Amino acid sequence: MATRLIRLGLLALCSLPLAGCGDSSAEVFDPVQHDMEIILSDADLETRRRASRNLIGQSFTDEQLAKLLAIVKDDNADRVIRIRIIEAFGTLGPERGNDLITDLLEVAKRHPSDSGLQQAVTKATDRLSWKK
Repeated sequence: MATRLIRLGLLALCSLPLAGCGDSSAEVFDPVQHDMEIILSDADLETRRRASRNLIGQSFTDEQLAKLLAIVKDDNADRVIRIRIIEAFGTLGPERGNDLITDLLEVAKRHPSDSGLQQAVTKATDRLSWKK
C-alpha cells in the first residue's frame, strides 16, 4: 500500500512540469524584437551596443527592418550601434538588398569623413549585391 502511494506521488510530481505546456496564448520569444527594444530604450550605452551586436546574422521582418533603418539614418544615434546594424544588414543576403543598398549609400554619402561607417556600408552593400 505504501509503495503504491509513493508511486502515485512520484507520478504526480513528474506530471507537474508538463502542466501548462499547451498554453496557446504564450508568446514566442523573438530575439530581434527583444534586442530592438533594448537598443531603443535601455539607459546603458554598452547594453544597447551589445544588443546591436546580437542582430548580426538574424533575419528581420519588414517592420523591424524599417525601424532599424530609421536608427541607421538618425544622425544623432550612437555611431557604434549604427555600424553594427549596418553590419547586420550585410548578413541578410542579396534577396533583401536592392532597396537597402540605396538607403545605406545615402547614409554613407552624408558621412564621408567617418571611415568606420564607410567601411561598414561598403562591406554590407557588397554582400547585399552578391549574385546567387
